[in-house]
Amino acid sequence: MNPSWGRERSQIGIQTQTGIQISAEPDLMAGVQQIVTGLLATETALTIASSSLTQQLDQLSLIIIALDLNSYRLRHQIPLWLP
Repeated sequence: MNPSWGRERSQIGIQTQTGIQISAEPDLMAGVQQIVTGLLATETALTIASSSLTQQLDQLSLIIIALDLNSYRLRHQIPLWLP
């Protein structure tokens, strides 16, 4: 996600690969660049966290299915050694 920089009139503009477009006066652009870099890092962190949560939900679903099957087995007094 490397931003590309360009000049437009008395302002400097930035456009990221995700389509974010920002323009500011040249003396403010260093701060804008830091903010955009921070936002991109936050986006990456949120993507990783989302992936981790998805994996955890998948694992939780499997645990719930196993508990449900075990509950069914106990209710119907099915021995553990039967599938």
